[in-house]
Amino acid sequence: MSEEKNKNINDELDFEDDDDELLDWDDEIEDGDDFTVLPAGKYDFEVVNLERSSYGGSDKLPACKMAIVTFRIKDGDKTALVFERYYLCRKMEGMIASLFKACGLKNKGEKTPMRWGDLVGSTGRCSVKVQEYNGKESNRISTLYAKEGK
Repeated sequence: MSEEKNKNINDELDFEDDDDELLDWDDEIEDGDDFTVLPAGKYDFEVVNLERSSYGGSDKLPACKMAIVTFRIKDGDKTALVFERYYLCRKMEGMIASLFKACGLKNKGEKTPMRWGDLVGSTGRCSVKVQEYNGKESNRISTLYAKEGK
């Protein structure tokens, strides 16, 4: 992977001047900024981070490897980060295939290796929905659109 594709997501974000102030263990804190929540709709995205993790399993899915993918979605001067989990099991293969097709890394109907290292920096188009959980709203990706010819 190229060095640019390995950049930490924090390197990608624009922080206010006082946001880089270090905190000590006993400092006082405020609420901080809320996450930006975009209205439901279709947007262009860029994959800005990939975290390899594992999932402990549930009644619905087996214990398996898990990829946490961070999408940056811009709407004018607003930028939202959307975090999606991809579980590496056959039951979720269609969702994983949609991700790679939307990023231009898989062609429809072809068996393709999952090139996780090529995801960061890739772009595509998606539909975003607004979801409420524990009284807080956040964005989730509802549809990833395959790139033309993919």
